Amino acid sequence: MNAADRWVRFRLRKGPTVVDRALRYLVRYAYRNVAYYHSAWKRAGVDVDGFRGRSDLPRLPITPREALLGAADGGYLDRRANPDQLFRSSTSGSTGGPGTVYLNRPEVYFRRASLLAAVAQSVRLRFPLTIVDVGALRSMGDRDLVQGLKIVRIVRLRRTMPLDEQVRLIEAQHPLIVQGRPSSLALLVEEMTRQGMRSVRPALVITGAEVLHPPVRELLERAFACRVADYYGTEEVGNVAWQCPHRTDVMHINHDTCVLEVVDRDGTPLPAEVEGRTIVTNLYNCTMPFIRYDLGDRAALLPDGGACRCGYEGTSMQLTSGRDDDF
Repeated sequence: MNAADRWVRFRLRKGPTVVDRALRYLVRYAYRNVAYYHSAWKRAGVDVDGFRGRSDLPRLPITPREALLGAADGGYLDRRANPDQLFRSSTSGSTGGPGTVYLNRPEVYFRRASLLAAVAQSVRLRFPLTIVDVGALRSMGDRDLVQGLKIVRIVRLRRTMPLDEQVRLIEAQHPLIVQGRPSSLALLVEEMTRQGMRSVRPALVITGAEVLHPPVRELLERAFACRVADYYGTEEVGNVAWQCPHRTDVMHINHDTCVLEVVDRDGTPLPAEVEGRTIVTNLYNCTMPFIRYDLGDRAALLPDGGACRCGYEGTSMQLTSGRDDDF
């Protein structure tokens, strides 16, 4: 492996060549250091040294969620990693049983930076930046470097917190960004309306983890008097895609964090505009790699139409179903 490629996975604004370099490093690293992939790919007869990039991804077996998260004796982790020294978060379990995701410190920092870079496509960021996270469950970000340096302040309104207390806290923060699950945000807005409170005016509301239905979008837009942007995110990757500022039915895939494929029931890549299973490869997590990992969602890739009017150049998608019962 090329030692210089060790850090290429942490680049922002990855172009196709950089994505392929990050993939080559990730695949070879996982084969040598993660028991699950070494075993699975050896059984499948994968030529790891001959792997070149995105075009070779279909040669790798799809990784079922249950097989990876259920690997015995930490077989899903880098053999040199100490779980007690890692950051961890839990998946929601909306498309299967919940699991634990592990990252080391640089991977956590990059995850946060890549999300901020994606958010910057929708709103001009001002620092120090205050974000209110409504209905929060995970705590991985509580030790985040950007919070320690007071660059970004994240206020988490835990889903177990009484609604009247959530309203009091969000009113006191004056956040630039409010984020959360549509269901959690809708409950908060209903309580704000009951109290007659209209003083929370963020620049952007970000939703994710559930389907954002049009009536809920309209409710949030009225309550917060700003644009509502839907983001496709998972604990296994972080931000997978963000909603185009000009078209609510289009999501732009975040090539800084992942490669996303849409495949049929046999694992064969599907052409544009054909709905199928979403398979994702995390480009930066070597501690617990997710390579051709079955997310359990369904989507369709869109035809390559060149640069979007918002300036994005890359692959776009439409998320169709798979997380509609995750209230």
